[in-house]
Amino acid sequence: MSVDTRPARPRRAKLPPEQPSIPQRKGGTGAYWLYLLPGFVLLLVIVIIPLVWNVYLTFTKWKGVRSPEFIGLDTGRSCSPTQTSGRRSATRCG
Repeated sequence: MSVDTRPARPRRAKLPPEQPSIPQRKGGTGAYWLYLLPGFVLLLVIVIIPLVWNVYLTFTKWKGVRSPEFIGLDTGRSCSPTQTSGRRSATRCG
């Protein structure tokens, strides 16, 4: 067994209570919304608007050239299963 000959470390002094290195404002100004605004605009343009447009087009008859014709739930009724003789039911859309 070897004996440790290093000198003992002195005890550390107590640190003052932790304070942030950047001063914090009390009450906030709301300026952080300016940093979030570009992300919200991109989310709106890339995700929300196309999603709403596709839901709207689900209930319309539109060939892409003229303005869409709103037909409501008739889109789902036109694609109803039909029975065939002894076979699985086929879906007929038209």
